[in-house]
Amino acid sequence: MVEWGVGVKKRCSKCGEEKELGKFYEAKDHKDGHQGVCKKCFILRAIIWRKVNKQKHKEYVKIWRNNNFEKYKKSNNQYLIRWRKNNRKKWIAYCRKWKTNNPLKILEQKRRVVDSLAGSYIKHLLKMNGFEINQITPQMIQLKREQVMFSRVLRQLKRAVNESN
Repeated sequence: MVEWGVGVKKRCSKCGEEKELGKFYEAKDHKDGHQGVCKKCFILRAIIWRKVNKQKHKEYVKIWRNNNFEKYKKSNNQYLIRWRKNNRKKWIAYCRKWKTNNPLKILEQKRRVVDSLAGSYIKHLLKMNGFEINQITPQMIQLKREQVMFSRVLRQLKRAVNESN
């Protein structure tokens, strides 16, 4: 790679403009160590290629995600966390809109929550309250299930009261 001083310029082979070397991506296989097309033109070319080759791009992304799932999952989660933090109002509005447009899915989620109060989960809660497994009766399980459901409803009511104030 050729050493270039500060302020050295290069002409873009696409747009023809003369620009600082920092406006070009590095490329080890080029004499000067930079691509012949400036970053702006390179990005435009990539955008156009993606639009023209939607299916190819989709397949490529799918393969990359499958081969790099942990990396994708981590970066995507980090992105979502940052986005939700930086766009809190948009995120809340989106959630509210989704809830209004998907009442059946909300009901399904609520059913899953209630169903998750299965015997094993309730037994676990009772064990945490100091009961031995042989002391737990079906009546205790039913009472604890009702208690948990009641406390959840109470929590929702408290939230509703707090939001209305």
